[in-house]
Amino acid sequence: GQEVSSSDMTSCRPIQQSVHKPALDIDLNVVLPTVVNQLLLGKGRGKSFVENKKREIWKAPEEKAKELVKEVIRENFFKEFVNNHQQQNCEHDNVKREKHIAKVAEWYYAMLKKQAPWGNWTNDIYDSMRVIDHLPVA
Repeated sequence: GQEVSSSDMTSCRPIQQSVHKPALDIDLNVVLPTVVNQLLLGKGRGKSFVENKKREIWKAPEEKAKELVKEVIRENFFKEFVNNHQQQNCEHDNVKREKHIAKVAEWYYAMLKKQAPWGNWTNDIYDSMRVIDHLPVA
């Protein structure tokens, strides 16, 4: 998209709007990945942890990176299962949980590296918002 400086906002000439930004004054390409990183990696650990872990994941080979993501997801969202060495849960639940964690890790890695189809996922959100902008208010 085209960057707009603050001096452009005060001039009388019309501002050229990006095709992908309907009535929204933020760049989702910046905001959404930041929010996703904070939600998945952070979970109360702070911004520096998120940035360091994201950098570690980015630099690691693909399989190692996905394992790092899985590890963080387990620690953040399934801590009771990580700490429970007695394996009181049935094997079926463990398999389902690990399958879910693997899918989230695959998605997160593809989103982080902007791999297809996640290279321009924010455009889909802009498209949806444009449709909503044009719906009649009832």
